[in-house]
Amino acid sequence: SYVFSPLSILVLLGILADATGSETREEIAKALGSDDNAEEIIEWLTAAQKDLMESGALISSNAVCIREDIKNKIASGYDKHLQDVFDGKLFTAKDMVDAVNRWVNEKTNGMIPQIADESMSAMLACLMNAIAFEAKWGKKYEYDDIDAGDFTNSDGSCKEVTMMRSTEWQYIEDAHFTGFTKPYKEV
Repeated sequence: SYVFSPLSILVLLGILADATGSETREEIAKALGSDDNAEEIIEWLTAAQKDLMESGALISSNAVCIREDIKNKIASGYDKHLQDVFDGKLFTAKDMVDAVNRWVNEKTNGMIPQIADESMSAMLACLMNAIAFEAKWGKKYEYDDIDAGDFTNSDGSCKEVTMMRSTEWQYIEDAHFTGFTKPYKEV
């Protein structure tokens, strides 16, 4: 199972908007909540990514991998622009699957050794953001916090699973979710 980070998705949309022009660029900016101002949203995304990384618990890396046979189609200077704006790397590959897996494995400190499969072998380009997050809980889970319980699936069926339990007091809610937060140590 993989978890797709909302930050990763936003950053990738920012990289995509930055690499496009006119209408497409502004449509992506609108989808990200900006009123026809792609530069504003790109600036916000890069600042947010930098701020989150300053804690040391989060590492966020960006790259664009293109198939070697189309490298002459990429605008001159794009590699420097990607580095300057998104702290990203542009690189080419003969084998897209191998290149993507090696990059993600490296950037996630081995936590995700493989994500690409043969369905990606014919791709011309791949925009990538990898996030590695490692932090200790402010109050760690103990063995007594782990036990069996019933989990209700979205279809209404129940299954007994092993789950962690704890009591949290920081309640959060908005129009899209409700929940509790469990703080990390020094993050």
